[in-house]
Amino acid sequence: MFRPIILSFFFSLSASSIANATSVLGSASLTVQNSFSVEQTQSINFGNVLISNTYLASTYDSSVILSPQGELTTTGKILTSNDKHSQNTLGSPAVFSISNSVPFIDLTLDVSHHTELVHIAAKANNGRLHLSRFIASSTHNTIQQYISGDTISTDETGIIELAFGASVTFDDDTEYDEGLYKGTYSIQLHY
Repeated sequence: MFRPIILSFFFSLSASSIANATSVLGSASLTVQNSFSVEQTQSINFGNVLISNTYLASTYDSSVILSPQGELTTTGKILTSNDKHSQNTLGSPAVFSISNSVPFIDLTLDVSHHTELVHIAAKANNGRLHLSRFIASSTHNTIQQYISGDTISTDETGIIELAFGASVTFDDDTEYDEGLYKGTYSIQLHY
């Protein structure tokens, strides 16, 4: 009679260990984010300049250069109020905001190499302004500068804000009417 008691105890232990097993379902997710948003929040503006056609009748290559930080410099025979030590803000860089991107992702910057600004009501023989040499910097890190073909990176929230400066070159021996000169350029950012 002693044997059946041992067997019955053994079965009792075995059934108890099976009853304690549990399982759980895990979950996983992934978001595909192939697109992002780019918005121009400020247009590039070179301010007011004096173009004396007698100054341009020379062999000088005259230009106005606007840095991404908004600093204006000139070459050749162009005058701005900077040349008269004015305290006025004369120009402003273009500002583009990139958002809704993947955090810390690298984007390649491509900018038009050359475009023209034309007088909004000019005659056919009026001079054209040549817009080129775009340089960008992050508005949060103005030391690092970027040109077309460079790689920029978004921050931990998938955002970067870029300020763009450029150069405007004037044709020698050309008449420039007073008034507003406008044009467009292309900026592309891609993975």
